[in-house]
Amino acid sequence: MGILTKICIVVLVVLVLLACPIFITQATVGPNYRKHYEEMKLKADLAAVQSGFDSLALQRLTVERDQAVAKLAQGSAAMQEEISRLNADLAAEKQGSAKLRSDLDHIIGELTKLRSDYEGNSQRTVLLAEQRDKAFKQIEALSEESRRLGDQLKQTQLDSDRQNQIVRTLREQIVEREDRIHQLEQQLGPGAVAVKTDKPVVAAETRIHGTVTAIKGDLANVNVGSAKGVKQGMQLVIYRGPSYVAKLRVEQVDVGASAGVVIDRKLDPLQGDQVADSLD
Repeated sequence: MGILTKICIVVLVVLVLLACPIFITQATVGPNYRKHYEEMKLKADLAAVQSGFDSLALQRLTVERDQAVAKLAQGSAAMQEEISRLNADLAAEKQGSAKLRSDLDHIIGELTKLRSDYEGNSQRTVLLAEQRDKAFKQIEALSEESRRLGDQLKQTQLDSDRQNQIVRTLREQIVEREDRIHQLEQQLGPGAVAVKTDKPVVAAETRIHGTVTAIKGDLANVNVGSAKGVKQGMQLVIYRGPSYVAKLRVEQVDVGASAGVVIDRKLDPLQGDQVADSLD
């Protein structure tokens, strides 16, 4: 006997042992079909009721589902509208941002230009301040030079007045000497020999007397002008002590000063030489 046969025998024995109690129960207990029918009907009724409940629950769930779908559709439409509105707002914000960016770039450009202009104005201000300081220094120097020239003019005027006083005194002395000479000539008689001299003598009737204040080449300035009777084209005699120097042809005339060209030069004119309208 093989192993498989043994296994089959064992299985059959086990099945017989299990089936025996069932067969014994069926053989000893009588069947109760009515009770079984009632139990089955009750179960069927319960199942029908439960089916009704389930159907109602299904209908309620279907209605809830439809409502949820409708709400979801409405919510989806509202959400779609909100999304569209948000997209429009986003587009508007992007446009506004682009405009702000453009305005910001423009403002930055203007600020750069203003900064450049400010730096240029600062440099110009520094240059103008330096020029102003330089001009102030020049004005101070010119003021000092003007004061110095004013002092020199006053001193020159004083010297001129002294020279005029000396000239007047010399004229008076010359007139007195001429009178004395005339008297001596009359006393000496007609045979007397006149003494001749090369020294220039200022005429007694001379009306214009002055001093050379500046010399530059053939040009000379004197401290007498139209107030003393000097006129353009007039020729003034320049002399140094008793010596004839040259003549001055007046070209420009002011109230207190004149300027002209040196002509008929015998000596070189110097500052301080005397001038008169005529000499004997």
